[in-house]
Amino acid sequence: MVKYRRTSILLIAFIALVLIANQFTIVQQATARFTSFVYVTFKYNEKDLKYDQIEFSPQFGSYMVRYTDKDHQSYAFEVASKSMPVIVVFDPLDPGA
Repeated sequence: MVKYRRTSILLIAFIALVLIANQFTIVQQATARFTSFVYVTFKYNEKDLKYDQIEFSPQFGSYMVRYTDKDHQSYAFEVASKSMPVIVVFDPLDPGA
């Protein structure tokens, strides 16, 4: 019983730490970049997309993460939301999804 209590306390502390850390812009940008990196790696690995830049778009309230391919074509993925950017909401290579 003590083992489960200790595990649950550590899990709650970890979640609280992540939520508190995501209030800082640098952590939000890192989270958005990591989210888009995982998405692009799993979905478009054969396209050989390389990270270019990230910026916050106040009009949409989300991060725009730009990647370029080997032909220098640029693609901007929209990652929402501002405080916890973990969902890719726009994919320029699959706009109907």
